[in-house]
Amino acid sequence: MLPYSRTEHYIVKKGETMSEDVFLKPRLIGKRFDEHSIPLEFLQDLAVLEQMIKETAKWQFFLTHPERKRIPRGFFDDISLKMSGIDEGSAIPVIVLSFSLLFPPENVLFFEQAREEILISMDMSNGAQTREIALPKHILTYFDRFGRSLRNDEAIEFMRGTNVIKYTPQTRGKLIEASGIEEWTEEASLRGVISELDKTEMTFLFQLRDGTRIKAPVSKEQKETIFDIFSDFNTTKKILLHGTIIKSRFSKIKAIESIETITILDPLDIDSRLDDIRALSVGWLDGKGQIPDSDQLDWFANEFETRYDPDLPLPWLYPTPEGGLQAEWSISTTEVTMGIDLVKKEAILVSVNIQTDETKEIILHLDSPGDWETINKCIAAFIGGGAQ
Repeated sequence: MLPYSRTEHYIVKKGETMSEDVFLKPRLIGKRFDEHSIPLEFLQDLAVLEQMIKETAKWQFFLTHPERKRIPRGFFDDISLKMSGIDEGSAIPVIVLSFSLLFPPENVLFFEQAREEILISMDMSNGAQTREIALPKHILTYFDRFGRSLRNDEAIEFMRGTNVIKYTPQTRGKLIEASGIEEWTEEASLRGVISELDKTEMTFLFQLRDGTRIKAPVSKEQKETIFDIFSDFNTTKKILLHGTIIKSRFSKIKAIESIETITILDPLDIDSRLDDIRALSVGWLDGKGQIPDSDQLDWFANEFETRYDPDLPLPWLYPTPEGGLQAEWSISTTEVTMGIDLVKKEAILVSVNIQTDETKEIILHLDSPGDWETINKCIAAFIGGGAQ
């Protein structure tokens, strides 16, 4: 049984009666979609989904007509997919299948079969089905581009009957692996430095924290920015690149395909400092020193990004021998230290006035938005010369 039924929605176009069936209503999950909106960059994923459905419909046609060598002329002329709106509940784009009722095309059946095979393949990659993936490899390669903009905490939910099928970056990875391709693309944000610039080839080498150097293109739009960064002769200036990377089967970054944005990072950039801390080995402090848990560092990075006022100065961030963190601010006549227990998600903020030796201490719960407001107010007050 197919999960979508024909609607009683008819329109007139150039004298023809048209029908629009609700074809798919994927539910987008993640913070970017919470406000009942869809980022423009995600529309590219929906465009790829349409291409994949059309290619799968052609494959279904050849399965039904093995004697045919070519797709009939006008196979897609009287049928199309389009987004008709966005439903409430996170963000749910309503994708309809539009076709002429004057001569109902047989192609509608192939589109419905294509949808089913794609959803079944997703379901199987999540371990919910036992039969082998039926989609041929040339169609599976479309998953390289579908869902490329999904972040690790995001997903797309499809309904198939009463079954909810979740498409995540992990699902996408398994389907790409099933396609047998040696390389695929992903959207990524990378921190590093420009180590070399080739003005002849219009490329540069981008060096990551671990020393890996990746070739990247210099586009016309970013040429001036990249040249200015490199001409400072300060190759230790860290930058943040967001764009599309090419990865190998072993998830190794091979190259940067395209760059969307380039941002010069603050020397105290928290994520860069956390990357340095992640690279520590056990015993980093004279044979002692624990390594902070990576998941706990991810949690702190997200909380800091979400809760800390971006208009306030960034702290110096250090690891502690016990596996925690310590943040330090030097503001006018006040030294501020915040010791962070990543396990308990607690912190102790201590401020010392270096002129009067007045000391204040505040115990904070970092999983409480209200306590982050307390941190923001304290730092802002020190900048203004006030007291808490």
